[in-house]
Amino acid sequence: MRAFRGACFLAALALCFQGVSWGQFQNQKPSLLQPRTSQQVVVPAAPLSGFDFDWTDVPGATHYELMVTRLSMGNPVGTVTATISHALYDSVDNPLEAGTEADPTQYSWQVVAYQGETASMPSDVFTFGLIGGTTLVPPKPGIGSNPLPAPNGLSPIAGVQYTPAVINLETLIMRWNPVGNAVGYEVQLVRSRNENGDNVNSLHYRLDVVSPQAVVSNITLLGEYRYEVRPIKADGSRGEEASETFNVVGALASDIYPDTPDLKIDEFDLFTLARNWHYMRENAPNPRADIVSADRIIEQADLIAFLIQFHNAPLRFPPPRPTPTPQPLAPAQLNQPEPQAMLALNTPADFINFSWDPVPNAAEYTLVLRNETTSQSEFFFPTTNTEQSVTGSQFLSLLGGSGNYTWEILADAPGFIQSQSGQRPFSLVLNFSKSGKAPSKQKSGWIKWMGEALFGSGAEAGTVPKGDIGTPMPVFPFSRQCMDSTSAFPLIWTEVEGATSYALEITLSTLFLTTFQGQLDEEKLNIIVDDVVGDGYVSALFFFTFPSDNYNFRVQARIDGARGAFSQQRRFEIRSVCDRPFIDIDYNDDGVIDIRDFYAYSRFWGTNKSSFLFDPLADLGPAKPDNRVNGIDMPVFLGVFQNRADIPVSIPLPPPNLLEPPTGTFYGPEVIGVPLHFTWEAVDHEFSDPLVYELELTQPATPPATPVVKRFIVNVLELTTQSLLQGEYNWRVRAIAQDGTRGYWSETRTFFIEIDEYQPDLPVPMSPIEDLQVNAGEVEFEYSRVTRIGPYAVFDRLEIQNEGGGPIVGLDIYHKRSEESQPTVRVKVPLAPNFGPDFRWRVRTYYVIRDSFFRLYFNGPVTVPEWSEFTLSGDKTKVTGLGAWNPDVNRNGKVDAGDGGAFQDSWRRERNGSPEYNQEVDFDLNGKVDIKDLLLFVQSGTGNRRAFLDNGGPVQPLNLIETPGVTPPTIPPPQRGLSVSWAETHGYTRYLLEWMDAQNRMFALYADKLIAPDLVSPIGGTMVSLPGVNPVLNLTWKTVPDAHTYSCVLFNLSNGRVAEFFMDAGDPAAEEFTFSLTGQQIVDNLGGGGNYEWRVWPLAPGHWADTSAHETFSLSFSKDGSDYYDHAQAIAKVRPGVDLPGSALLPTLSYFGLHSWRIMGISESGVISKPSNWSRFGIQCLGPAYGFEPFCGQTPPPITDF
Repeated sequence: MRAFRGACFLAALALCFQGVSWGQFQNQKPSLLQPRTSQQVVVPAAPLSGFDFDWTDVPGATHYELMVTRLSMGNPVGTVTATISHALYDSVDNPLEAGTEADPTQYSWQVVAYQGETASMPSDVFTFGLIGGTTLVPPKPGIGSNPLPAPNGLSPIAGVQYTPAVINLETLIMRWNPVGNAVGYEVQLVRSRNENGDNVNSLHYRLDVVSPQAVVSNITLLGEYRYEVRPIKADGSRGEEASETFNVVGALASDIYPDTPDLKIDEFDLFTLARNWHYMRENAPNPRADIVSADRIIEQADLIAFLIQFHNAPLRFPPPRPTPTPQPLAPAQLNQPEPQAMLALNTPADFINFSWDPVPNAAEYTLVLRNETTSQSEFFFPTTNTEQSVTGSQFLSLLGGSGNYTWEILADAPGFIQSQSGQRPFSLVLNFSKSGKAPSKQKSGWIKWMGEALFGSGAEAGTVPKGDIGTPMPVFPFSRQCMDSTSAFPLIWTEVEGATSYALEITLSTLFLTTFQGQLDEEKLNIIVDDVVGDGYVSALFFFTFPSDNYNFRVQARIDGARGAFSQQRRFEIRSVCDRPFIDIDYNDDGVIDIRDFYAYSRFWGTNKSSFLFDPLADLGPAKPDNRVNGIDMPVFLGVFQNRADIPVSIPLPPPNLLEPPTGTFYGPEVIGVPLHFTWEAVDHEFSDPLVYELELTQPATPPATPVVKRFIVNVLELTTQSLLQGEYNWRVRAIAQDGTRGYWSETRTFFIEIDEYQPDLPVPMSPIEDLQVNAGEVEFEYSRVTRIGPYAVFDRLEIQNEGGGPIVGLDIYHKRSEESQPTVRVKVPLAPNFGPDFRWRVRTYYVIRDSFFRLYFNGPVTVPEWSEFTLSGDKTKVTGLGAWNPDVNRNGKVDAGDGGAFQDSWRRERNGSPEYNQEVDFDLNGKVDIKDLLLFVQSGTGNRRAFLDNGGPVQPLNLIETPGVTPPTIPPPQRGLSVSWAETHGYTRYLLEWMDAQNRMFALYADKLIAPDLVSPIGGTMVSLPGVNPVLNLTWKTVPDAHTYSCVLFNLSNGRVAEFFMDAGDPAAEEFTFSLTGQQIVDNLGGGGNYEWRVWPLAPGHWADTSAHETFSLSFSKDGSDYYDHAQAIAKVRPGVDLPGSALLPTLSYFGLHSWRIMGISESGVISKPSNWSRFGIQCLGPAYGFEPFCGQTPPPITDF
């Protein structure tokens, strides 16, 4: 049934196989669709050129067998084997014979599906009577009483053109929308006009079908065809009729270039159509591009008509590639320096110029320099030229200075295998030191000493000669592949016989990187142990977020201390969003890049993200995808298509069989904070083995919002994600072969997380109670505490409204760890009767959780708490508070004409309607400057209102600052909350942030500063000597009561290594906190003993802090009873801590559009600074005020009760 087959019509055997087990398959059976049972079929009287049968797909079927029987004879007249769920019976030896209306020839038909040699259950047996009419259309049965309405949504529609060859190859499918209560449909197909436009009105067939579609595959005559559809009721009566037409044309209708037809349809005709796109026929540079001329505009109908013919036309392109193996580039021929050259540099600015001959097809080169004297120090210099200069200072700082060197050239190009030239030796003497002066006698430094201690000296290293150790080959990521920065992925290479450990070098330009949770050794290498020897591959998990296309890795095998040669470098890139994990132009997923993919790509031409035809894989660049398929993408596609012989494509691997979680699974509150586990079965294929698996996890979205997609790549058969939040999720898996070919996706499974009933308890309001009158200033609110669950942050949203006209402000208050044992929360809020004396408040608690998409979510109460009311008295001319307004717009300490001018400029402007809207004069913060604001401003001029008191502010924001007269800044959607910062102002210990989101909702946040911890031990250059048995280093500092976690950073000043450790902050009531490191941790992470510097940084949600001072100590300890690290020297240098600006995470900015924020300081005594000016900024876009769609096209949920 084509409605559910999708792209399977091109390669049904491979694409439709779904991995169904034999037991499952044997219990399934096809459902028959066309012709419907016990009905008459009318065909022309002339001999039949064939008759179409159609049935539903059977998952897992490799082929079908159709058997047709003539009932009067009792024996089958013929069988047809088909690989898809449709067959044309066109036997010449045993043709179907039509009877008369009085005596139809009765036939039956049945289908059996096969999976290899395993048969499914046979379908039901359908019968039909075959009537041979004339070439003219015979009369139809009449319409019954209370007829069903005519179907709508017919397809194809008028103007669409087909060729007979395309119909015969792919089958033409006529579809329509289902009609309620219909048990079937009557379909009549008529050739209404011939190719000359003459009326012929000849019947092709009239029959009944079961589903809302009919197929035909044996049209041979050109002209216009009309199909008519009527629904059928259970009593057999016919309903109202709908009809539509299509055209069958010759293959040269789209030969629109050149003006004199060249009798072929090729890429020049496609480009001609593109150049005339969206022109009216009379204005088009080439009017013949209006292929479907009825509408006189060159648009989608013309493209569809062109593509159908283009698909069946011969093209002048290279033949498909003969092998799936990419071709290697030729090795570069080296020029200068000559072999065995003896070179000297006298100053840091002197240089050596390396040159080589160009390599055909190469796009980039890498000069590899290796100092063989200093432990094989290496460095890579990428360039697009055929020469590269290296200065004396670079030789000294990057490669260790003087020594015996080798150099070689790596050549790279997209779609080619990297080539490696031969190595050429030379010697170098640097006649200067780091200061630029002549060097003194060289010494064997600490790093070299430790390297010899660990690995032996150069003369003694290893028992296996280097030439006898094999060289690994990088496997994954594929060359220049884009990897997603939001999840870790494996670096994979081939095993080397005899090796159990490997040195892995990962670089980003000049930076050396570590594997996931790993550390570098003294040579800036990751030492990876092969846990499963003999499986052919070794992997190391890597995670890095910095976007760049200049990541490289290479691997060296090690056996008993001996080292093999490094592999070739493998380059890849990391982006926050990888729309194209690999350049994939196999658009019909049949495993071959051929003319069908050119046809498919052309179908995407001129589409954009909003079109249902748009495919992001067709948005090829060459730079960042722009969500459009246009002339920018065409050269990239043509370049890839022309070189498709070099693209890794093999027989696609079959889809994996998914295990857990099963489809339809519902999870409840038990999954809060619990990672989910996904598993699937291994893929086994005769011709290729899977290298890695790609799991796609999607949260569906309602248009126009786009689904949220997360992809993970693993080389095992399972994946454990971080916790997920409430909603519907789809997941599927596919295997990726060793040459990069993606396999077929598995079935898509859906599961649901329903946690509406799970919610933190509602706090109980205690003070101020109903109708209590309190004084203005800092009003203390008290309510019951909801305890913290697990490792997640908890905050209370205290919502307060001045009922005289002010907004509801949601003030987020993060719990202090030192107060967790207290039964209630008490918080002081600066309030003033800005809009009148009546106030109301309520509070609810939220948990902050990060999910697998790296987004912050809140789990809060579903129940909306009741409001509590109180009255606030005070002198409103002197005090200010939360949600306050300030008529002193120009901040000169008085309300004057300048403020009036600012008000007039923004009069009747709306926040979402005009860039001239000024939030400073929107005093009631309702999103528009209106009569209410005017009344408030007038009152301020009579002394009833006030300017803000000059209490030493305002606080200065440091980021997301709106500059007057300049368009506000725009940022991409933040995945982990939005961080804002400000300059810490003397005298203020707490800061109040206020912000308004794209839905004109007001929020606020208290940000408190944690004290920096005092380090206790070891300090002051203390000499620490650890025992040889179970050595443990204890680091102690004063407890920071409100810290949730600590970050402890240690620097080994003797070897340059650094490590950071995070730990839970423990008991807030304890006087001191101690963190212990084992000797093994010190060796693995920091290289062992040496001179150390360390500091501590306390962390807590809703807080910021400076670091502690940097203290020093020296570390020696024994290993295996020997004095292994004994060279540390006492030092007493102490550096101050790092003073960090104030910062906070605004977690509620979840919808795109225009946002704004401001900040004010609060002293210990409750004095409030002037607030900063409101600063507007956009997330994704600036919203309707700047000409964008509301919420940038995103659809936020309705505001129910805020």
